[in-house]
Amino acid sequence: MKPFGRLWLSSYLILLCAIPSDGANPGLNRIFPAGGAVGATHEVHFYGGNLGDTVDLLFHHPGISVVTHEIVSDSDVRFVLDVGEECPVGPKPVRIRTKTGLSNFEYFCVGALEDLNETEPNNKPEEAQVIDLDTTVNGTVTNEDVDLYKVSLNSGQRLSVEAQALRLGSTLFDAKVKLLSPKGHEIAVVDDTDLVKQDAAFTHIAEETGEYTLSISEAAYGGSGSSHYRLHVGEFPRPTMVSPLGGQIGTTAEVKWIGDPAAPPQVVSFPSTPGEEKEEIHASTDKGISPTPLLFRSIPYGGTLETEPNNERIQSNTGEVPGSFDGVLQDEGDIDWYHFQGNAEQEYEFQVWGRRLGSPIDSVLHVYKPNGEELFGVDDAKGQDSYSRTRLPEDGEYKIRITDHLGRGGPDFAYRIEITPNESSVEFSLRENEYAHFSIPQGNRALIHLITKRTNVGGPVGIEIQGLPEGVTVESTTVEEGQEVIPLLFTAEESAPLSGHVLDIAGGIRKENRTVPGHFSHKVVMVYGNNKSEFWLHHLKKVAMAVTEHSPFKIEVRQPQVPIVRQGQMTLDITAERSGDFNGAIDLKVPWTPSGVGATSGKIPEGATQTTLTLDAKGNAKLGTHRIAVVGTANGIEISSQLLDLTVEEPWVQFEVAKVETEQGKPVEISAKAVRKATFEGEYAAQILGLPKGVTAEHLTYSMTSEELKFLLNVASDAPPNKTTGLFVRTILKDKGEEILHQSGGGELRIYEPLPVDTEAEPTPTPVPEEKAKEPERKTRFPNS
Repeated sequence: MKPFGRLWLSSYLILLCAIPSDGANPGLNRIFPAGGAVGATHEVHFYGGNLGDTVDLLFHHPGISVVTHEIVSDSDVRFVLDVGEECPVGPKPVRIRTKTGLSNFEYFCVGALEDLNETEPNNKPEEAQVIDLDTTVNGTVTNEDVDLYKVSLNSGQRLSVEAQALRLGSTLFDAKVKLLSPKGHEIAVVDDTDLVKQDAAFTHIAEETGEYTLSISEAAYGGSGSSHYRLHVGEFPRPTMVSPLGGQIGTTAEVKWIGDPAAPPQVVSFPSTPGEEKEEIHASTDKGISPTPLLFRSIPYGGTLETEPNNERIQSNTGEVPGSFDGVLQDEGDIDWYHFQGNAEQEYEFQVWGRRLGSPIDSVLHVYKPNGEELFGVDDAKGQDSYSRTRLPEDGEYKIRITDHLGRGGPDFAYRIEITPNESSVEFSLRENEYAHFSIPQGNRALIHLITKRTNVGGPVGIEIQGLPEGVTVESTTVEEGQEVIPLLFTAEESAPLSGHVLDIAGGIRKENRTVPGHFSHKVVMVYGNNKSEFWLHHLKKVAMAVTEHSPFKIEVRQPQVPIVRQGQMTLDITAERSGDFNGAIDLKVPWTPSGVGATSGKIPEGATQTTLTLDAKGNAKLGTHRIAVVGTANGIEISSQLLDLTVEEPWVQFEVAKVETEQGKPVEISAKAVRKATFEGEYAAQILGLPKGVTAEHLTYSMTSEELKFLLNVASDAPPNKTTGLFVRTILKDKGEEILHQSGGGELRIYEPLPVDTEAEPTPTPVPEEKAKEPERKTRFPNS
C-alpha cells in the first residue's frame, strides 16, 4: 500500500465533509477508545459536532448498554458502556441520539482480550510501553509517530498480532507493524495483507526467551489525531485463510486453517443468514479466538473438495451440479481441473469466490464442452473473481479449469467454484441517505426512498417495515411491476415518545406456489481515498430512526387535480405552517421524481408561508401515476410534506410546426398542425416560441375544433440571418379549474440576407426628353406571387 501512504490527510478531510453536522443534526467523527472487551465496562469518548443535547446511544446490534453519560462539551460526550458476556466479537455500528437528531454511525469494536490504552511517551526503545500477552492496546498514531510496546516471550512461545486501523472506519490509516527481537533485530515487517486489507496481521514462534518489541506506525509515517488503532497481542489463532471456503446449509464440516500451523482443524456449522452473501467464522482454540473473522459461503447444495493430483485434464476431480468445488492453488503455475455431468439447456451461474472472501487469487475460469471445445473463459467479473451465466448446449461431461491470472500460487490461494441455478431474489437498498438513518420530529413527517432490485423474477413487491415504535406509522404502497423506487413516508404523532430504533425492511414477491423474500442491504462508504476511491465499506442491514422534539415548521403541498403531460410543466403550490417565533427561510426540494421529470428547488423566504416549485416533463417521461413529496429543511431539521399523486400522461394535443424560409424584412407565415389526443372544452391562447431575435408573432386562439394554426412571423430588417430550429407552440389548457401546459413543435425558420441590388447600369440610351432612366430593381429569393 505504499503508493497510498500519504493520502491520510485528504481522505480524512473528505470523510469529515461527508459527515452531517449542520444545524440540529449531530455529527459523529470518532470514538476513543474504539472498542472494548466482552464482559466488562468501558469509559468511551464520542467526538463530533452538535452533541450538546445528547440523550442516548443507538446500537444496531444488541449486547451493549449505556450505564451513564456526561456531556463534556458540544463536541465531546463521555459514555460508560457495559459489554455483555454474550456479545459477539466484532465491530458494532453505533450512533449518538440527541433531542433533535440522530448521527451517522461509527464502530465500537468488541474484542475478547483485556483492553489497555496507550501511554505516551512511547516513541523510543527506552520508552516502550510494557504490555502482557492477551491484551488489546487502544492507541493513536499522530504525524510521524511510532508507538512501541514490549512483550515478554519464552523460547518456543507463540505470538499472534493483529492491527485494526483502517477497518475501524475512521480515516485512511495504512498501518505497518514491526517485530524486533530481544537484541533489536527486525524479525517481521508486515504492512498490507489480503485478509485484513491495509491492516497488518501475523504469527511468530519465539526463538529465544526475552523482551520483544512491537512497533506500529503509518506505512509512510503519516498519521493524525484520528488515526486510531486497536493492536491485539496474544497467543490467539490468526489464520490467514480457510479451506473449504463454504459448505451446505444446515450441515457441519471440518475446515482447515491456513497460515497458522498452530491452529488445528475445526468443525464448523454452515448457517443461513437471510440476505447475507457471506458468513463469518472465527478460528478458536484453547488460547482464544481470532480478533476478526474469516469469511465463507453457505449454499443449499453439496460440494467437492479438491484431491491432488488434479493438475491435468485427465486428472480432473469429479463433482456434481448444482454444487461447489473447493481447492487451493498450492504453487506457482498450479492449475486445478474438475468435471461434472451436464444436460442440454440447463442454465447455470458459474462463479468463483476467492478475492471476495479474502484470498489473494485473481481467478481465471474456463469451462469446456464434452467434445473438448471451450464453452467460455472468464477473468474479472465480480471484482477480481470470475463469473458467467451460461446455458449448457448438450448432454455430457463438462470440464472446469481454474488458475490465477498471473500464474501465482501459494498456501493462501484458496478458491470456491459455485455452479448453481439462476436463483430469484429481491433486494432493497436506499436511493439516497448515505448513512441510512432519519429523524421524525413529533407531529411531523420524514421521507426515505427505497430501491427495489429484482433478479430472475417479476411482479409486484410488497414492503414490510418491522420494529416501528409507538406513535409512528409508515405510508407505503406495493412496488408495481416495472417500478424500482418507492417512497416511504413516516409520520410521528404529537405524543410519540422521544426514542431511537433500528428498523427491518422486509417483504418480497408472492407467487402462486412460492414466495421470493426481499432483504435490505445498504452500502455505506466509511473511508474514502483520493478521487472518492472506496477503501472501507459497511453494509447495513437495518435503517436507524429517531423520534425527536417538535419542529417549528411543517409543510403541505396542494394535491394537483390534473396530470402533467410529456413536454409540459406543472406548478406545485407549497405552504408552510410556522410555530413559535420561527421566521427563518425554509429550503425546499423534490428528492425524487419519475424518470424524465425534473423539478426545481427553491425556498420559502424568511417570514413567508408560501412559494411554488416547477415540474418539467420531457418527451420520454415515464407514464403513469407516481408518488412524490417535497422535503423542507431549516435549522438542520428536515421534514417532509404529505405524499402526492403525480400522473404523467401523453399530451392532449400536439403541434407539428412547419419549416419555412424568408429574408430580412420580409414577413412569412408558418403553420402548426394540431393533432388532438384527448377531448377538452374551451378556447385558449396559443403562442409560438423559440423565435430568434428580431422576429415576433401575435398570439392565436386554439380550441377543440382547430386543426391548424397559422402564425404570421414579422421579421425585422436587422434580424440576424441564420437557421433557428426547435420552434414550438405553447398553449395552456384547463381542466377541473387547473392549468395543463402543453408545448410541442419541431419547427424551423431560416432567414437570409436579401440579394444585393444590381448596380451595373445599362448602356446610356439616346436621350429622350419625355422619359427618365429606369431605377435598378431589388432582387429577391422570395418574389411576391
